[in-house]
Amino acid sequence: MNSDPNWVMMGPAWQVSGRDYVRSLFWSPDGQRLAIAAADGTLRLLDAITGKELKMIQAHTGGALCMAWSPDGHWLASGGEDGLACLWDMRRDGPAEILEGGAYWVEHLAWCPRSRRLATGAGRNLRIWNPGGELQHQFSDHSSSIMGISWFRDARRLLTASYGGLVLWRTGLDSREQTYPWKGSFLNLALSPDNRKCAAGSQEASMLVWDIKSGEKIGMSGYPGKVSRLDWDSRSRYLASSAGNEAIVWDFAGAGPTGTEPRRLHRHVDRVNDLAFMPRQPVLATGGEDGLIIVWSVPTGKITHLSILDEPVSALRWNPVSADLAVGTAYGTIACFNLKSPPIH
Repeated sequence: MNSDPNWVMMGPAWQVSGRDYVRSLFWSPDGQRLAIAAADGTLRLLDAITGKELKMIQAHTGGALCMAWSPDGHWLASGGEDGLACLWDMRRDGPAEILEGGAYWVEHLAWCPRSRRLATGAGRNLRIWNPGGELQHQFSDHSSSIMGISWFRDARRLLTASYGGLVLWRTGLDSREQTYPWKGSFLNLALSPDNRKCAAGSQEASMLVWDIKSGEKIGMSGYPGKVSRLDWDSRSRYLASSAGNEAIVWDFAGAGPTGTEPRRLHRHVDRVNDLAFMPRQPVLATGGEDGLIIVWSVPTGKITHLSILDEPVSALRWNPVSADLAVGTAYGTIACFNLKSPPIH
């Protein structure tokens, strides 16, 4: 029963059981299919409307760690604990192109936004591939393991995060184009959609944001723990971060967040495991170890929708073309919530 008239208690449009811990969720660019990467090494493909399983692939020996759909929807890439990245042609059945990551685990994947090039991050190795499985370029000048990869919209540059800061690379060059130094251990990387700012969360309970052009940085400290998740809204105004059992949102409008307090979104009673902005809206979804799924209006800081599962939430992702929110759990359950569906009374 919903005792608060200001938010809606939502139920899933569909829900299916799974095989193992959900590591990653990714919608196809047209929003019609949902891909799931699990800790048992499988990839599953579900219909967006019904949740019906369309395909199941044993992709990796060991766990599947990450996944990314190409912008044209033709290719699905996965990375695993076997040190391999796999490229699946989603237009036909058949074996994958197998890419050697260069280290024990392939933990990061990123498709170029304007071409069919895939970046893989494994240990200290950054590699660029085409869909035919041909290695086009390798950057090996990392001092420690890569913790995040982001392409720029110009399709010629990309950023990586590792211990010691961020590095800007230009494809075709063998050396760093620019560095954004910081003595600390980063956990993630988030380039703003307008490509003007880049954020990285650290193990040391802080976050840094760089201006890409000037190289100036802003430090945000005082987090209750390591900053484990980051996401920008589509207009590059709001930056959401998570640490402990709360989401913390910074407003970069006007002169930016310097000298201001962030908006703290606190309702979870256990760790926030994932967060994501709805496309084209300042609406944030958070999922926690407590099984809560909460949808927030960021400008007001108020909850608009809420649901609870009996399992810890491990991953969530918005459909790129609708109000559907996919949620995966530590026990393999997949649920899809449509914010336009009738509420639970």
